[in-house]
Amino acid sequence: MQSSERRLDYPLGRVLARLNQATINDEEALYLTVEEALAYEQPELERALAFLKLVAAIPILLLQSLRAGKSQNLGNLLEAHAAAISKRFEQRHAINTSAQSDARRARSSILLRG
Repeated sequence: MQSSERRLDYPLGRVLARLNQATINDEEALYLTVEEALAYEQPELERALAFLKLVAAIPILLLQSLRAGKSQNLGNLLEAHAAAISKRFEQRHAINTSAQSDARRARSSILLRG
């Protein structure tokens, strides 16, 4: 990207423009030039970083909400199935208990007759 193409309305573009304007070839001096430009742009960079954090957090919160809803639905479904299984078990147990009582009565009456 050429310096004429750099967008000076963004902090990174301004930092890179300062670097290109520097006529120094000394590495340490270039480092100090970049550091000074970054220090000047730091408030705007931090503001942009806060915005990016917010933008990154929104999908995570939405997914968490969606997963919590699905988890709640799954819990309700499992609870309903457990209740149905329990009811069936109680009905079978009642039938078996009733059948056993009938069998005992039948044996008792046979023994009494005989």
